[in-house]
Amino acid sequence: MIEARAIRLKQGGRVLLDDFSWRLPDPGVYLLAGGIGSGKSVLCRLLTGRMRPQRGQVLIDAEPLYRWWGGYSEPVFYAAAELQTRESESLHDYLSAELAAAGAARSALAPLLDRLLTVLPASGDTPLNQLSHGAVLLAQVALAAALPVRLAVLDGHLTYLDQHFCAAANQLLKPVAQEQDRFVLLATARLADGFPAARETFVLNGNLPIELSPLAAGQALDTRLNVVIDKTALRVYFANRQPPAGISSGKHYMVQTRLESGLRIKLTGRLDDALQELRNQGLSIIRVEWEADYSSPLSVSPSSSETAPLT
Repeated sequence: MIEARAIRLKQGGRVLLDDFSWRLPDPGVYLLAGGIGSGKSVLCRLLTGRMRPQRGQVLIDAEPLYRWWGGYSEPVFYAAAELQTRESESLHDYLSAELAAAGAARSALAPLLDRLLTVLPASGDTPLNQLSHGAVLLAQVALAAALPVRLAVLDGHLTYLDQHFCAAANQLLKPVAQEQDRFVLLATARLADGFPAARETFVLNGNLPIELSPLAAGQALDTRLNVVIDKTALRVYFANRQPPAGISSGKHYMVQTRLESGLRIKLTGRLDDALQELRNQGLSIIRVEWEADYSSPLSVSPSSSETAPLT
């Protein structure tokens, strides 16, 4: 069992969690869904010990996740959707380092790499910085399914990617769904496709303090990205070109500044709608970065377009 028990978490004068309790009783794959800024990353970091509450505990099989005097009592795997890589680091190097950090046997690398390459058109020698955003995320999904840890958390991995990516991630996570010995939590602002590997989906309400509830039977997720009302300034970058000189504000966004290979815009509608308007002008979007107080940028892969394959 993974359990957050009576958590109170306050940051920057805001109460993020107040007497918050949540449990994942049975091993398997779970989804955590909510709009941008609704608190998904807060919960992901809490469950993996990267944020410490002022009160309450996170428990894995009834044992505290971390000790107050430092150190984890249980190994966990946390992967954000933005991965900083060394210039010469290959896919093989990355997988090997993560396996070693988790205490896995050296013999685990070959079957992990073989399984990943069944859904990924690459080789173990391919540098990570030459892989698409989606390909790197699939490497992290494969690690989540293979590492000898009780809990693996993937923060933001399904948000921007297409049906092909979801199908590949489902395939990689089948062992977790079938073996029933590990917990994997995927946080997402939307789903490009169904995710049958998931045992259960939890939905965040988008308010503070953070609250969530199980997705009711028959209830559909809003698959479009919600706007965060007080944090709508973002930077949109395009592939290998400057934005056209005549580009103008649209129905769902306002152009504020021109950047090198991109624009700074303010949303006036939903992000999905704004990005589609920009694509309609022939722009190939490669990255979106939120401003305000977000701790890291949100990356959009070219494959987030529904017509583009994952390569």
